[in-house]
Amino acid sequence: MGKVAIAGSFAGLDLYSSDGGPSASFDATTSTIFLRSADGGLSPIGSTNAGGSVVAGCSLGDSFYFAGSFSSVSGQNAANIVSYNPSTSKFTALAGGGLDGAVEAIYCDSSSKSVWAGGAFHGPSSGASGYSGSVAVYTPSSNSWAPPGFGGLSGPVMSIVSNTDSSSLLFGGSFLTSYQSGSTTPNNNVTSVSNPNVPQSSGSTPFSSSLVPFPLGGAEITAGPSSSRAGLGDINAILCPSGEDGPGSTWFGREGSYNTIIIRNFQAMTARGIRLGNTFFDGQSTSVFCVTSIPDNRVLTLRYNVPGSSETRTCSDECPLSTDPSVAFQDFVFEADSITGVLINLKEWAKDGVGLHLLQLLSDGSFASAVSSDNASPCYAPGPSNAHATGSWSQATVNTDIPATVQTVLTSNVAVGSTTSPSVTWNVYTSASGQYEVYLIVPGCINMQDCDSRTSVDVTINPGGSMSPITTTVSEQNPQDAEVLVYKGPLVPSTPDYTITVRLALAANPTGQGVGGQYTLVAGRVMMKLISTDTSSNGTSTGGSNGTATSNSRRGFGIYEWPLRNSPSNVNATGIIPNETETSLTTAAFNLYSGLGNSTSSVSGARIESIVPYTSDKTFLGGRFTLRDGTANIAQFTSGALSALANQGLNGVVSSMVLYGSTLFVGGSFNSTADNSVSLRNIAAYNVGSNQWSALGGGLDGPVSSLGLSDGHLSVVGNFTRTLITSSTALNAAGLASWNIAGGRWTNSGGLLVGKISSVFNATTSNDNKQYISGSISMYLKYGADGAASISNGESGQPAITPLGARLDGSTVSTSERKRWLLSLRDILAPRQSAGTPLPDDEAAPAPSVLGGVFWTNTTTSRQVMIIGGNFTVPGTTTTSLAIYDPSDESVVGLQGNQVDGVIRTLLIVGSKLFVGGEFTLQGVQGQSFAVYDLSSQLWDTGISGLTASSGQPVVRSITSISDSSTTVIVAGSFASAGGVQCNGICALDPNGRTWTALGSNAGGDIETVSYAGSNAEILLAAGSLNLAGSTVYIAAYTSQNQSWTPVGTLPGPVTALGVNDRNQSSLFAAGQTSSGAFVSHWDGSQWTSIDLPLSASSNITQLELVPLQEDHESKSIIESNRMLWISGSLSGSNFTRASSALYDGQNLYPYLVTSSASGDAGSISSFFHSFSTFDFNRRKFLAVGVVILISIALGAGIVFLLGLIGILWALFSRRDDRSFGQDTVVEDDDSVRPSSLLAHVNAAARNTILGTPKNDYYVHKGEDTIVDDHARPSTAGSQPAAAAMAGGAVTAAGEHNALTPVTTTDEHDVNRPAHARYSFDGTGEGELPLTSGQQVVVLNDQDPTWWFVRDNATQREGIVPSAYLA
Repeated sequence: MGKVAIAGSFAGLDLYSSDGGPSASFDATTSTIFLRSADGGLSPIGSTNAGGSVVAGCSLGDSFYFAGSFSSVSGQNAANIVSYNPSTSKFTALAGGGLDGAVEAIYCDSSSKSVWAGGAFHGPSSGASGYSGSVAVYTPSSNSWAPPGFGGLSGPVMSIVSNTDSSSLLFGGSFLTSYQSGSTTPNNNVTSVSNPNVPQSSGSTPFSSSLVPFPLGGAEITAGPSSSRAGLGDINAILCPSGEDGPGSTWFGREGSYNTIIIRNFQAMTARGIRLGNTFFDGQSTSVFCVTSIPDNRVLTLRYNVPGSSETRTCSDECPLSTDPSVAFQDFVFEADSITGVLINLKEWAKDGVGLHLLQLLSDGSFASAVSSDNASPCYAPGPSNAHATGSWSQATVNTDIPATVQTVLTSNVAVGSTTSPSVTWNVYTSASGQYEVYLIVPGCINMQDCDSRTSVDVTINPGGSMSPITTTVSEQNPQDAEVLVYKGPLVPSTPDYTITVRLALAANPTGQGVGGQYTLVAGRVMMKLISTDTSSNGTSTGGSNGTATSNSRRGFGIYEWPLRNSPSNVNATGIIPNETETSLTTAAFNLYSGLGNSTSSVSGARIESIVPYTSDKTFLGGRFTLRDGTANIAQFTSGALSALANQGLNGVVSSMVLYGSTLFVGGSFNSTADNSVSLRNIAAYNVGSNQWSALGGGLDGPVSSLGLSDGHLSVVGNFTRTLITSSTALNAAGLASWNIAGGRWTNSGGLLVGKISSVFNATTSNDNKQYISGSISMYLKYGADGAASISNGESGQPAITPLGARLDGSTVSTSERKRWLLSLRDILAPRQSAGTPLPDDEAAPAPSVLGGVFWTNTTTSRQVMIIGGNFTVPGTTTTSLAIYDPSDESVVGLQGNQVDGVIRTLLIVGSKLFVGGEFTLQGVQGQSFAVYDLSSQLWDTGISGLTASSGQPVVRSITSISDSSTTVIVAGSFASAGGVQCNGICALDPNGRTWTALGSNAGGDIETVSYAGSNAEILLAAGSLNLAGSTVYIAAYTSQNQSWTPVGTLPGPVTALGVNDRNQSSLFAAGQTSSGAFVSHWDGSQWTSIDLPLSASSNITQLELVPLQEDHESKSIIESNRMLWISGSLSGSNFTRASSALYDGQNLYPYLVTSSASGDAGSISSFFHSFSTFDFNRRKFLAVGVVILISIALGAGIVFLLGLIGILWALFSRRDDRSFGQDTVVEDDDSVRPSSLLAHVNAAARNTILGTPKNDYYVHKGEDTIVDDHARPSTAGSQPAAAAMAGGAVTAAGEHNALTPVTTTDEHDVNRPAHARYSFDGTGEGELPLTSGQQVVVLNDQDPTWWFVRDNATQREGIVPSAYLA
């Protein structure tokens, strides 16, 4: 078969479905799942409920698992996770209906045949008892859920991947982990002390009892409604009560009322718990409560011990408060970010109402301020923490990073180079011995406006217990408020005041240059976070100015590794994790926690969204985080430490990463590297070997949510609408884009989508390049293409559509060009040359549109390429409207020389010359709208005189030639003259002599299309809006014998398309438009008869062709049983919404192809083009070469026609109207040089040989029907009188030749002569016969000048071979 392509104004296309599938609208409030085939085609498989989303997926066995946030998929109730069987196309809910919260990540473990789910849920929807949250494991074989071996994690999980050898799973997200503190070797030199001031209760633990309460004397505390009973209505009485439970030391709420207690401190507090003592006075008490944090308004999860036991429980909305009088108080601890207060709702009570005897807010250890007045005495403490300063210090009040809060600090200036330093020493009340992390709270220099003068300080801590002081150097040059870890290890407070001493002074080797010869030192607060009450391990400093944690750090963030082999037992990752379960990546978690600021408040908002293991020693982490050393949003964990990538990372969130060889592709929401040195718009590539970032073109105009890999292409989805080639050039991409990794460019993504895509994942574990994508879609078409696509044999007899692999653009540079992109074509074409009814407006052709093309075999490379013309630019280049597309590498390049400025509508190749027509200008070429390019010399022909219009700019719509080697080219459109020759709308050109000749003298106008009729194609038919001898006609016939024009009947309006039925001048089809809408008529040799088609008035028909079928249908009066009428353009009708092509069998109309613009509006098909020139309606017996494909079209009556698609397009090849044109151009090989394989011509030759072509030469041309003669069958062209009646008697006699008559030949092509091979030929292509030099063959058919059909009598094998190889 030959190569076949369609072109037009569209961004996507598909076969029409009688159920409206491809063009049906979707509910954009749902999430639709599509299967994306290896060729990029899209097929919907299901949709979620409104408001649902699908964000994760994986394959296990015969099922695929989708996860996200939804309650149903395709009508199947399923909570947040569902299985899908591709064989049955059925969705099935998992055990218990699913999970009780959103799922963000899933991992299919083929070794254990289980599915791991992670997200923001507690457990299965049917019940989550025994689950710690965020992770669950599903086993398909038993259809059951189970908690993971580590119980769960304390926050959302966003990524689950395996390590490089699949021996463990890596979890990423926003969660904290805590490991046992200290080494396994006790430090026997440390002696703990016991503080008698610490209260004891069966409702507390040694840990919670050691947390120093915040002094709340300066806080705002309100409660209400309060009781009016005397001595029982003051909430402040219970903050540190000194008396017995009763009036003056107890608070009651109003009888029978819910009550709320609000504590606001208006400055940041690192709270760790709340202490409540119940009242039992007069039988009244509180039984149920909850706590909400301020200012983030989050209900806190509280952990507490059941009084009198070792059992630990958690609660949130309804927490029980003991009503046992023997329980003095209960401690409830929680994990919270830095807060400014709490709200306590008292919900249930005994007797008349709620009440309390004790209320305290617990810190996470102990604390002290450098400003002594800010240090109040906590309850039960022997005295307050205090601080004293040496040298000159000033007090300053500055904003914090928490809105509407301030802090008071001390500042001091010290001369650069000074050997003495002012200092501040804190004496921090510490209620108990234990393992602590000590932090220096350093106010951000931006809020204080002193960044340039900041330097580093030495912080020395005396841990007590006979341990030596430890000094850590800390940089105070942090832009934002920071909690810097300065010590971790045991603290033993001194007695009897129970304090720990911390001192700050200028560093021994200060950093920075200072301002005006002065450094600025800042002293704020010191915070001591209690980790455990164990003192058995040694303490250490942080070892560096950035406070990077070592392996002794006990808290981690965002990363957790779980071994799949030899998994440990009795692990609860939401509690204290045994340190013997630590892995190498545990250190990465420690590093993250330390780098983020070593506090729960500092990790607020941070998350790990993507993990990519590279080697056993290198893992990439991406997400939302900024470490103190400047590492932003992406980091690598290698050689046991966390480190930044080049340029400190990226300046925005990383959502997805995939690895391709040594290139890490990164997608998210960013626009450059963190240091702003490399511009990267939402997508980037990182070369692991060279440690360098690079852009993917110009990036994308919106955030990326997910990345995938398929067949050497990077699939990119997200909330973007354009792929950026440069800063000023962009391509349409509705949330789905594809990057050719080897070619380094954006390519066609396959399908067309209108909406927002959220995720992409491989459909199977095998390498079949299929993917699933999901998102909120309002419309889709299976194939996306920038105005062009090829059609070939597909599986199961279906056509295979291959979109243009390269991307075309619509942006322009010049103002004049920009105007044309916005107008419909005929709006901007030259003024009409006809005085009659003008041609109707064409469909709008917004760029990028391809309006025509030709196939051409490059004789240098022997590769067949596609030359396309239209309304487009080639991204990243100055090439406009005319380019060469090479399907082998999906590249598009412009022709050498000057570039066309305007719109190209028609192309033709004759020999090595490319004829170009449309509405354009071209520097260096005479005239406008027509030019000739020599493909061999790669030069424009500047010697041909141009076209002129009576006013405005000329337009060329049709270029034709008599044959592939003809010396005459016919040019038609809207113009007044050519090279000074008056030829109104149509003219003949001799390209060798560069001379123009008029066709007759009595006709002209605006010509849309040209076709040929007659047994020898002796009649030229011009259609459009013509003036013939002063009268308006819409179709006229020209005969070269008398060089005159005659009208062909009367039609109601201008003609936009013309089809000739097998060169029969008595069977013509015409389409056009009147003021009342579109029409289609049939000419029977004497009159036109209107065909009643179910087309709406808005339809615009641009092409009519009679096309052959593989299987006959019932013959109708005007169309034979072995063919149908192909109708294309922009169609709509009473029984279908829209289509771009349809088939008519003489009775019924069947929509066939549908196209769409990038925004979802209707598209249109302008042309077909192909690599060979002729076809035959007869089906020959030679079917050894696969040249036929079958198309099933579902008819309204239930009949199925099997159409030969290639046969359909053959009609377009030879009967090409002005929108179908071109054929392979073959230059005869020089006998002295062995010709190249010319594999691209096999199919053209196969068709010529197998199906047959006429013995007479034939017309080949752009935009018109090619008329062929076949003496092997009776003529269906009609009688000579009928032909004369149509043409007004002017019919050229056979054998008379001039510029418009075919050159006949006496050669007999169906021959049976011997020949031998001059060269060896590999013959590996479709239908080829291998040859060895000297081999004897028999030539069976030699009608094609390049490829002959031969038989090897020795083997009886037949096939086609290059004619130049034979002698």
